[in-house]
Amino acid sequence: MPIKTKKISATLTVNVELAKAGDGGIKAWMNECANGGKTTFRPGDTYYFLVTVPSNATGLSVKANHGTANIGGKPETIPREEDIEFDDAYEATLSEPADSGFSYEWDGATTCGDVTLGDDKMTLTTKNKGDGTLLVSYSTNAIPGQGTIPPNFKQLLEEKPRTQVRLRISALVPDLDSKCP
Repeated sequence: MPIKTKKISATLTVNVELAKAGDGGIKAWMNECANGGKTTFRPGDTYYFLVTVPSNATGLSVKANHGTANIGGKPETIPREEDIEFDDAYEATLSEPADSGFSYEWDGATTCGDVTLGDDKMTLTTKNKGDGTLLVSYSTNAIPGQGTIPPNFKQLLEEKPRTQVRLRISALVPDLDSKCP
C-alpha cells in the first residue's frame, strides 16, 4: 500500500532595487557568494538562492510570481553552527538537516547527558531531561537555484508600488500523521 504524502513549502522574497527567506522543513535563502554579496536586484538581474529540504522529500519544484526561477543541480555543502537551548526538555530541533559532520559540546554544566541525532537529521534527543545550551556544528546539503527579475518589473512597480518577487518552493514528504493510506 503506498504511503500517503503531504505537500510542504516555503516562500522566499527577493528584494528588487530599481535605483540602488519555512514551512514544513523547507528553508530557502539567498546565496550570498553566488550573488557577489548583493542583497537587492534590478530588473533583468539574475539572482541565486539555496534550499534545504528533508531527506525524505520528493518532487522539489519552484514557481516565481514574477520572472523565472528554476532549482536543481549538485547540492552544495554548507557548514553550520547553532546554539540549541534545552529548557526542561529531552528534545530540540536543528534549523536545517545535519547531513554530515555532526558534533556538539555543552556550554557549561548540564544534567542532560549524551545527545543523539534522529533519523530525520534534525531532531536532537538527550539522555536526560534538563536545561542547557548545546553548541552544535554540522554541514547541510543545500540545493542551488536561480531566478531572473523580469525586465518590465519597473512598470509593475509603477502600477503597484508594493509588488514583490516571491518564490514558492514545494516538495512532497510522507504524511506520518495521516490515519488514511
